Amino acid sequence: MTEWRLQQWRWLVGGSSKAQTVGYKYYLGMHLVFCHGPIDKIIKVEFDEKTAWTGNATGGAIAISADTLFGGEEREGGVSGTVDIDMGSDTQTPNSYLVSKLGSMVPGFRGMVSAVFRQVYLGMNPYLKRPSFWGQRILVRQNGIAQWYIAKAAIGQDMNPAHIIRECLTDPDWGMGYPEADVDDTTFQAAADQMYSEGMGMSLLWDRSVTLEEFIQEVLKHIDGSLFVDRTSGKFVLKLARGGYDVNSLLVLDESSVDKISDFKRNTIGELVNSVTVVYWDASTGKNNSITVQDIALAAQQQSVVSTTKQFPGFTNGTIATKVAARSLKALSVPLASGTIYANRKAASLNIGDVFVLSWPRYGISQLVMRVANVELGALDSNVVKISAVEDVFALSSAIYAPPPPSGWTNPNSDPAPCPYHCVIEAPFWELCQRMGETDARSIPTTAGFVVATGVRPTSDAGNAKLYTNPTNTAYEEAGTVDFCPTAILSADITPNQTVIPIQSGMDLDIVKINTYAVIDNELVIVTAISSSSMTVGRGVLDSVPAVHALGARVFFPDVYFETDQVEYAQGEVARIKLLPTTAKGTLAEASATAQTVTIQARAPRPYPPQKLRINSVAYPDTVRGDQNITVTWVHRDRLQQTATLVDTEAASIGPEANTTYTCRLLTQAGSVLVTHAGLTGVVTDTFTLAEMGSNYGRLRIQLWAVRDGIQSLQMHDWEFTRSGYGAGYGYSYGGA
Repeated sequence: MTEWRLQQWRWLVGGSSKAQTVGYKYYLGMHLVFCHGPIDKIIKVEFDEKTAWTGNATGGAIAISADTLFGGEEREGGVSGTVDIDMGSDTQTPNSYLVSKLGSMVPGFRGMVSAVFRQVYLGMNPYLKRPSFWGQRILVRQNGIAQWYIAKAAIGQDMNPAHIIRECLTDPDWGMGYPEADVDDTTFQAAADQMYSEGMGMSLLWDRSVTLEEFIQEVLKHIDGSLFVDRTSGKFVLKLARGGYDVNSLLVLDESSVDKISDFKRNTIGELVNSVTVVYWDASTGKNNSITVQDIALAAQQQSVVSTTKQFPGFTNGTIATKVAARSLKALSVPLASGTIYANRKAASLNIGDVFVLSWPRYGISQLVMRVANVELGALDSNVVKISAVEDVFALSSAIYAPPPPSGWTNPNSDPAPCPYHCVIEAPFWELCQRMGETDARSIPTTAGFVVATGVRPTSDAGNAKLYTNPTNTAYEEAGTVDFCPTAILSADITPNQTVIPIQSGMDLDIVKINTYAVIDNELVIVTAISSSSMTVGRGVLDSVPAVHALGARVFFPDVYFETDQVEYAQGEVARIKLLPTTAKGTLAEASATAQTVTIQARAPRPYPPQKLRINSVAYPDTVRGDQNITVTWVHRDRLQQTATLVDTEAASIGPEANTTYTCRLLTQAGSVLVTHAGLTGVVTDTFTLAEMGSNYGRLRIQLWAVRDGIQSLQMHDWEFTRSGYGAGYGYSYGGA
């Protein structure tokens, strides 16, 4: 039963009240029947191999919430809604949704595992995406009773092969229907324990085009096992071909018990195989995969690659496939002996899969461990036991094969993740000029500001991020698209006058554009050269001043990657920004994004601070003489004239902007103001005399900033140094001023 529902998706364009249809949303009611039940659980739901839901559903309703599975509303939508899971019990009642649509005559579909879509949203494309439901039946048998030896039934998400074979033998509905008493549970349990320890679980589809006997043989081929009826007990015995036995305890057949040996041979080197490829079904991708192991030494000896391919569709991961490939290669890459042995009744105790020791001096054989492939007891009046056997590979020196290393492959359709690092700042005047033009940038109120934002790429397939803003502190709204910016961190502390800066842990550094600015803490620098380990910069760009930065400080390269929410904020307001990265699987949920906040300081209208700070002609000195005046010099800067190119702190004077004055003051280390010179106009120097400074020695600070029309520059120079004095610079200051 299917039932489509169509919904128009509309929005309002501009100030018009006319609605335009830009897309359709499709909803579907549907009943899907999968298999006979009951089963353990439903663990995953996919649409066109994209995961929409994971969990452990054992019946009842599941809620699918994957609105962005196919790219969200900007692409093909997603999947969301309620799906009823019916597990196929013998008491299953009619589904209420089906009854509401088809009437009271709808059966309960007992014994059938199914899913009922209750008008589920299936995207914005009328073509139905192929649904896939992943189920598991391990812990419950087909007739609903608990699984035999349930403690070892599950190996990961696969079933123990011993349990598969036992159920094929005993199931009364689809199996062979043998009584459970006909199964030698001791041997089956031992095999189950062994395969559990090996991690050799299987998931294999039985296609009724083959007989159940053929299916069991396929399982036995996977596990290198034998199934036979014991001649004494009459029960089914499961035996694995494995090592771990004591050779000295094995049955010995020699000239006293062997009448003759026929067809005895060893493969020649030309008949050996040096490369084995195993094809298996990879549960992580839902597709076939392969693994190859090789005997390199044998290949060199044979001077070519002699390969064979083994099909093991029941194995679901590369680790077990590698173990099996190594097992097969071990058997195929050595010249194992084989033959037919005619022995007396001493050999009558041997069964298929048993190992024994053969000694036959005529062939130069001594203590050769053989494994029984077939045994024939012959007629009752005959004393001859015919044994077909092959040399046991487990008695050979073992080569060790490691499981395949992780492929390193990452699903390119990764889930969207939050940006690991953000660069969200109030926009400098320069940024506004680039975005709205210089005329409009000049006209913004002196108490206003804008925000620019970017972030660091969270995953390799993240293309960009949606910019969301919340200016009213009510709800976030989409405001644009942001490109990701490169980043790195400082690999050492740096000083204010250092221009070659060591960096490490870079991301996307190959796309950094030369002569654009970078952000280190609150300082802007112009990048003139960059490598993976260092960058050459000009310090104190635009409205920032050079500063000390510590090891590990993060560097952003956002100049050409910034985006704004275009909201004009008032001074003192808090701008709230979120970045929602987008991948092929959709866009990060707004609730999962990290909120960034910026308190507006009306940055763009503020005057630029002066640059090229010198104290007694030295850039950022650690000590000044206590017997001399302190002279501070600088150069002018003008935001209105610095809109074409970026200039650093060391460039010559520009401007200043009209009505600009400077304030320079001397402070103690603790911040107590000693001397202030304010309203300095048209000058690039200021002096603190010995008389002004008096007996203030030790650690002092110089602060310098610009003021225009009562508005102070965003940043100021603030440098700490030692003024030598008695006890600290005896030769300079003894005797006072």
